[in-house]
Amino acid sequence: MITNTAAVATTSDTAEILLPLSNNKGWYALTIDNSRAAVEGWWSVDGGTTWARLGASGVVSEAQIYVSGNVMVKRVASGSNLANVWGWMHRNRR
Repeated sequence: MITNTAAVATTSDTAEILLPLSNNKGWYALTIDNSRAAVEGWWSVDGGTTWARLGASGVVSEAQIYVSGNVMVKRVASGSNLANVWGWMHRNRR
């Protein structure tokens, strides 16, 4: 299992690494927990090439997702900073 050891926060529009991948591309079960914040943002599973919406006070839970780069989060452009974002993922056999 890969998990972040400290909550991730943003301080600018620059994306932050939530979960480093380190050459282990593949299918994972993934959870991104943004439930401690009331701020929307974005998340990526390919090192920041494509982005999906991260809901305010929400949790993203994917049972089977292909991760090809670092899992990253970023705030909405020029918006409020994300704070206290946690993540977990573990390898799935496919």
